[in-house]
Amino acid sequence: HTYSTTIPASASGGHKKWSGSVKELSAAHAIISPAMDIEAGQMITIDIEGLGNSLSARLSSNEGANSTIQFPLDLDHLRDMRDKIERLMAHNGSSDDLDVAA
Repeated sequence: HTYSTTIPASASGGHKKWSGSVKELSAAHAIISPAMDIEAGQMITIDIEGLGNSLSARLSSNEGANSTIQFPLDLDHLRDMRDKIERLMAHNGSSDDLDVAA
């Protein structure tokens, strides 16, 4: 499932700090805004409000005002993220699921 949202977040990577919001969230990726001022491929640590612990991710692309980050794709991480995101979205009252095929 991929959710459209506006959740506050903060991150660090490439010796830079970032704060903004998560615009789209799934177990495998997030789109954040404003874009992070680091090169694609760099590893970051991101804190997404309501998810609990910090997450490691890789900045996969910067496009305009947004950055896309990719979370680890191992099955345990995906399962854990799916559970956390579903609880967070239920708590926030969000039902804006973008992924109709999931």
